[in-house]
Amino acid sequence: MITALILTTALIAAVLASVYFAEIIAHRVGQPYGTLILAIAVTVIEVALIASILLSRSPGSEAVVRDSIFATIMIVCNGIVGVSLLIGAIKHHETIFKSEGSNIALALLITASTLAFVLPTYTTSTPGPNYTLPQLRGAAIACFILYVTYVYAQTIRHKTLFLAPVFDHAVHGSKSHPKPSNQKTIISAFALIMALIAVILLAKQLAPFIEAGVQAVGAPHEVVGILIACLVLLPESFTAIRQAIDNKMQNSFNLAYGSG
Repeated sequence: MITALILTTALIAAVLASVYFAEIIAHRVGQPYGTLILAIAVTVIEVALIASILLSRSPGSEAVVRDSIFATIMIVCNGIVGVSLLIGAIKHHETIFKSEGSNIALALLITASTLAFVLPTYTTSTPGPNYTLPQLRGAAIACFILYVTYVYAQTIRHKTLFLAPVFDHAVHGSKSHPKPSNQKTIISAFALIMALIAVILLAKQLAPFIEAGVQAVGAPHEVVGILIACLVLLPESFTAIRQAIDNKMQNSFNLAYGSG
């Protein structure tokens, strides 16, 4: 119990640190690159966590990974985006964003989710909702191409669709701060990487305690994957909510959907 409490406290500290450093980097490089950097960094580390769970070969590890990925998508689309909209509306009454950019991100999530979770149900090469190895490779390549296309659209081809609309900061309550120096940005980048790695490692260490707690209360085993997804998404969640509080809803959406 004490170990779990210490790990939880350390996890919260790592999350708050990652949010702080991510905001510095985002402010320095500008949008949409700032949110994209954090989303990619967390995605890479999430993949590392998933790989470590699979390599552990513990009973039910494949199911935990599947449930975690599915829960991540649901938390992003319903949780992070929903809470950001709610908080932004409560504080500012009216928020501004571009639906075109969000539509592109949602199209990516829907297509990738269909390839990963729906299409295997209709394959006949193997019993059950599973891909064969060639099919799995094809689906992985397709998802990778989709993500690269999305990044290209966000940063080059349709960049303006992911930029926050220009408005009067004094009227809409958004704060404007001077950009940090190059030295501070570089230090923040290294610190962000360390903080994100700490979040993932701490989440992995907390996983056995989570599983034991789920079993103790008699909850379904799928809850383990949901709770792990919640832990991994903490940095993006805090950052997205902070952006919504500052009336930067477009940045909040970019970060949330990019993390999905």
